[in-house]
Amino acid sequence: ITVAGNNLSGDLNGDDSAGLADLAILASTYGTSTGAAGFRADADLNSNDEIDLGDLAILAGNWGIQGSQV
Repeated sequence: ITVAGNNLSGDLNGDDSAGLADLAILASTYGTSTGAAGFRADADLNSNDEIDLGDLAILAGNWGIQGSQV
């Protein structure tokens, strides 16, 4: 089965996996919220309008997974 599109929560760079590059993106936006400079809505993985520990937990939970494994 092949999954079309990016269905992997935590894949912020679009490479179909959750890993170090995604962590770097999340870290660069950590602590920002909607409307703040540097905020990236795609890094708000839990959709609470801020980049925080919850988003990091989601990324960590999917660490190393390929999108095709979802």
